[in-house]
This record gives sequence, structure tokens and C-alpha cells, in this order.
Amino acid sequence: MMFSIRQYIARTRESVEEVRHANEELQLANTDLQELFGLASGLAARSHDERELVRFAEEQVGRLTGSEAGVELGLAQRGVPLVSGGKHIGSLVFDDSADFDRERWTRLRDAILPQLATALESSQLIAEMRKQHLATIAALSRSIEAKDGSTGEHTERVAPLAVELGRRLGFAGGDLDAVEIGALLHDIGKIGVPEAILHKPGPLSESEWEIMRRHPQVSEHILSGVGLSPIVLQIARSSHERFDGEGYPDRLRGETIPLPARIVLVADAFDAMTSDRPYRPARHFGDALAEIRAHTGTQFCPLVVTALEQLYRDRPDLLGAQRLHAVRDVA
Repeated sequence: MMFSIRQYIARTRESVEEVRHANEELQLANTDLQELFGLASGLAARSHDERELVRFAEEQVGRLTGSEAGVELGLAQRGVPLVSGGKHIGSLVFDDSADFDRERWTRLRDAILPQLATALESSQLIAEMRKQHLATIAALSRSIEAKDGSTGEHTERVAPLAVELGRRLGFAGGDLDAVEIGALLHDIGKIGVPEAILHKPGPLSESEWEIMRRHPQVSEHILSGVGLSPIVLQIARSSHERFDGEGYPDRLRGETIPLPARIVLVADAFDAMTSDRPYRPARHFGDALAEIRAHTGTQFCPLVVTALEQLYRDRPDLLGAQRLHAVRDVA
């Protein structure tokens, strides 16, 4: 009887241990699934921005494995290959830290690698499409400038400056793209303004100004049927409004003017002052900034002017006459 009892107790202990081990494996599997779901959703949410996607992937994979992780794009010769559809997208590289959780990496790698490779390939395709899209828009903006008599690809300098200001004022992702597109196309309505008015050497008459003041509405009308972001339409209609309410076409005042439009107004004025014109040479950046500062609160938004001043102090190189980066990359 004692022997039977010992056997029963031994078998019971074995069964309890098996159940405990199974529960641990189930809990581990559930944790892994939650982590993988979070990784997949995070990668998908960042597919529009390759740099942000890479940063997120490195952070998350490093956290999962306990080791610093790096993503190297292109035909890297080291690390774990990232392959999507037979195409080598890049590599995932780990350091040689003793904290590297090899057991967990072995368990998760077959799920992580294809997700990361696919996300990177998607971000590259989106970036390429965006470059072509912006190149087309830039070509259109140049055709408007040709009609307007502008020189030096004015809007292609205004756009990256507006993007930098927008980034400092909290815009990111698709909204930041919309600021760039809006800056490029904000004067498209001038296509409906007679050249005699656009090229008139002297002051415009009141009737001519009435025609000129309608072009933002024409810009909005043209762009409204293209399915663009509302931010683009805000810029098209309101980037000629003044902070004191004396602008056009709606005489909006202060913060009732959409922030993207206030950004483009400052970027447009700064580039106009710092670019050569047939009737005057370009002004120095510091002089142009002083002029804008003098009209802060009347013509220009104080918030945007502060961002421009910070940009001038921190990254004056970004205020140079740069071509639109998408056009430069495509060329």
C-alpha cells in the first residue's frame, strides 16, 4: 500500500509539473503574440516615413532581444538578411552583448524578419511614389511661376522652409507632406489672373486688386477636386491672410487663420526678401529676419516668427536656397 501511495504521489507531482510547464509555455506564447502584434501595428503605422520606421524597428527589436539592434538598408554584407519577395532590402544587425536573448530571438525571428522586410519595402515604394508625385507638383508650380514672371524656382525654396517651420511647430508625417504640397501649389490660382496684372510694373488699381485678391479662392477651387489633404486647401485659400485681419480673401485675423497658412506666408516672405529680383538684389538673411520681426503681430504670426528665429539660430544652413529635395533626388 505504501509503495502504491508513493507511485501515486510521484505521478501526481509529474502531472502538476507538466501542467505548470504547459501554463508557462502558454503564458510565454501569449506574451510573444502581444509583442509581435505591437511590432506589426507599429511598423504599419510608420510605413510612410522610412527614417521613423527604422528608428521604431531598432528600438522594438532591441527591447525584445535585450541587445542593441540596427537596421542597415541596401546590400549590407553583415547581419541577418531582410528579404521581401526575393529582393534584398537590408540587414538586421545586433551587437555582441552578453545580454542578447538568443532563445527569444530564435523563437521570434521567423515572425519578425518578414514583417520588417515587408514594411521597409513598402516604405521605399511609398517614398519613391512621393518623389514622383512631388516632382510633378514642382513642375506644375514652375509653370505657374513662368506665368507670374517669378524667377529662381521660388516655390521650390519656400516649400522646404515651410516644412522645417512646420516640423518645429508640431507637424509630422502626412500633415507635414501636406504643408510641403500646399507651399508648392498655394498660388496656383494665379493661372486665372491676366498677365497684364501679374506683370504690371507699377501699383495695381483697385479693380485690378479685386481680381488679384480672388486668386486664393481660385487656388482652393482648383485643388479641391484632387482629393488632397485639407491642409493643402487651407494653405491655398488663406496664405495671403494677415495676422491683423487686413489680408485677403476672407480678412481672417490672428489664430482664426489656419496655422499651415501662417507658416507658408512667413516662408514665402522670407524667400522673397532673400532672393534676387530684377529690380533689387537679395537681402541678407539677418536683414530679412529683422524685417519680418518688425511686422510680427500685424502681417506675420508671432508663433511662426519665433520658429523662424530658432531655425536661424540653430540651423541657418536650412535657410539657404535649396531645391526641393524630392526633385533633387529624382534628377
